[in-house]
Amino acid sequence: MPEEVPEELLEAAELDGANPFQTLWYVIVPVAKSSIAMITLFYLVLNWNEFFRAMIYLNDPDKWPLQVVLRQFVVEGDKVGMVGLANVSANTDVNQISIRALKAGMITLTIAPLVLIYPLILKYFTKGTMSGAVKG
Repeated sequence: MPEEVPEELLEAAELDGANPFQTLWYVIVPVAKSSIAMITLFYLVLNWNEFFRAMIYLNDPDKWPLQVVLRQFVVEGDKVGMVGLANVSANTDVNQISIRALKAGMITLTIAPLVLIYPLILKYFTKGTMSGAVKG
């Protein structure tokens, strides 16, 4: 039995004649929606930012997911900046500005789905913290 769900709610459901599945679906799940939303958000962020497995298993750069492409771009850009190869070309300012703009665009593109999904999950956080099932 979950420790977070008050015993009074489970007893009330039992007295009302709910079987264990009804108790789970109509009592425990609504009380645990904020926890389920939090776990879903963490799982989504973890899997969205996953690049290591794709780097290991995919050798063809045409099949790389966006996170691997972003990582490769940022790492290669840092190597170029550290070695100083960017100073070789004549249009260094234009090249560095375009590289920075491309990096910023790629990072924004990878963050956008999470930023769009967060407000949908946020309502469960606020409802879970604001509502109490048992009055004290």
